Amino acid sequence: MLCGLGLHRTGARAVWNAGIGFSTCAHCGREIIRRPGRPWARVPRGYVVVWRPIRPDPPRAAGEHRDWSKPASWIADAASESHPPNMAEMLEAITVQPPFTDMISSLSPLPAPATLAPAPDATAEIPADPPREPVERARPPQPSRRAARIRTTLSLLHHRIARRLARPAVAREPASRGFRHLARRIGAAQPGGKRIATILLSAVCDAGTANDTMLMFAAMLQDELGGRLLVVDATLRADGISSALGLSAVPGFSDMRDDDPHGALEMIQLLPRPSVFLMPAGLNPGAVNSNDLPALLPALSAHFDHILIQQHAIFSDTRYLPIAAGADLVIVLAEEGQSRMPDLARCRETFRANAIGQVGMLLALPPTDPTA
Repeated sequence: MLCGLGLHRTGARAVWNAGIGFSTCAHCGREIIRRPGRPWARVPRGYVVVWRPIRPDPPRAAGEHRDWSKPASWIADAASESHPPNMAEMLEAITVQPPFTDMISSLSPLPAPATLAPAPDATAEIPADPPREPVERARPPQPSRRAARIRTTLSLLHHRIARRLARPAVAREPASRGFRHLARRIGAAQPGGKRIATILLSAVCDAGTANDTMLMFAAMLQDELGGRLLVVDATLRADGISSALGLSAVPGFSDMRDDDPHGALEMIQLLPRPSVFLMPAGLNPGAVNSNDLPALLPALSAHFDHILIQQHAIFSDTRYLPIAAGADLVIVLAEEGQSRMPDLARCRETFRANAIGQVGMLLALPPTDPTA
């Protein structure tokens, strides 16, 4: 498997000639080469490694040893080495070397233990009179078609993975940019000569996506348009923005009355972001009179520049309809790949049946992993 992916492992012996390495894979047993700047790989198709004998070493004086710091100087028959140098002698030989430029200029031509040449014809022969016994390796048997297909598939997979890992990550636009653009359009819109002050977000997605969108939308709406912003949790459930902010056990929307606007103002909570306030869902979110909030909207609008109301899908609770009818703009929140088209169609039919005309749509993208 590793060899099929190009991860060969060199054998015990490796020969270098003119900067090219020659060896045998310790896993698959095939001949492999290494060019400068590249990993070990199999011999290219149409080429074979021709092994030639090395000229005998010149006689050496007593105590003389090889220069182990020079490539290919160690390639020799083990029997001709009378006394291999120990580690101390090797370190001494390396430390007393001249500067690199002087060493290169004084090097003699290297022997040629192996070369890469085109495959010989059937009649070609290796010289029969070498001073030592030549090393001749037969070409490996041709693999079967199935094995060739497997290796080809693994090679393609290896290259695809390498390209994917080397591909630079595409920088995505900040999520706040789309909300800023929407907030500016809302601030510039004047339907019927009246500015948009009350905005309803009807979520056709799960509560987590709805809460995250509400937080981002509220921050960008206040940042772009300024003034005081009131966020109202009118989901009539315990999974709205109040729960996400840890304010689910305080009085709020379910506890206010349309005949007591001052009492409703006392239930409003100040959020950490300046000029952004929250009307929590209340102590009993399910017990809500659907006409209370529309009756209180004029009184609340006198104290806040914009009111952002959170609901779930308009068809999921009939008590949502009076609140939606009293808003200046309704935005349907859908999540790509999660919200169902039949649910969006039901939203459209519900708006039409109740004469709710100022309706838009906001598409939220699912979160992505930054390391992929």
